Amino acid sequence: MEKIIFGKTLMLDTAPVHVAPGGSILYKMSGNASIIAELLLALREEIAYGMMDVSVVSETDKTVEVAIYMGKADVDVFLGMLPADMALAEDELAEDAVMTGLSMRARNMVLDEIAKHVNQK
Repeated sequence: MEKIIFGKTLMLDTAPVHVAPGGSILYKMSGNASIIAELLLALREEIAYGMMDVSVVSETDKTVEVAIYMGKADVDVFLGMLPADMALAEDELAEDAVMTGLSMRARNMVLDEIAKHVNQK
């Protein structure tokens, strides 16, 4: 899969989505790239989660949209890490769901690219 993140073309591997026992939740959020990157980097340290999709909404405004998923057991920790004004949409993924998202390597490439871009002076 090819994605352009702030002008850089990334070739990203895909992988089957692992739906946790008991089901998983898919969250879609958009906002300032710095805020999203900070949240996702913190999540990477705390919660096992995957990324379904990412897109740059506006290069000028530095906004991104991401779709991530995690097991239902991690939802409370995730919600506790969200900034107070973060808009969030959620969908439940059934245990028998068959979906494709980014591989963990691709997810990390996306996060690193967003973080590198937003931290530049």
